[in-house]
Amino acid sequence: MSTDIFTRYCRDRLFEWVMTVAMLALAVEIFIWPATIGASAFRFILRVVSAENMGVFFIIFGAIRIAALVANGKLPEHGPRMRALGAGAAALMWGQMCIALLLLAPHNGGIPSPGIPVYFALTIGEMVSVYRALSNARPAGG
Repeated sequence: MSTDIFTRYCRDRLFEWVMTVAMLALAVEIFIWPATIGASAFRFILRVVSAENMGVFFIIFGAIRIAALVANGKLPEHGPRMRALGAGAAALMWGQMCIALLLLAPHNGGIPSPGIPVYFALTIGEMVSVYRALSNARPAGG
């Protein structure tokens, strides 16, 4: 039975589930420790968005992603579009985190953070998820 649930909700969407969990976990961390972003290598992202707004962003889009991933098969038109919206929002945020790490390099003697390729890869992975989700969308009545 559990294999059926896994297959139904996670098949071909494991990356989206993992990134959704990461978004929600980061939101919880920000809400528990609001200074976590300012005390980290991501402190330059606070020039663009407040830590509280980051937490709200992650909660909202994490919830949209969960709803979309669960409803994907039942809503053939809107489910994939909701998945694409969540993945696009995540790509935007992971990309900003990558840029924040790039901005940190001059303050570290020009030495880049090892997180730059990781957040870059997450951004690319989310953009691929947007493409895959939109390619699954069916027109209304189709």
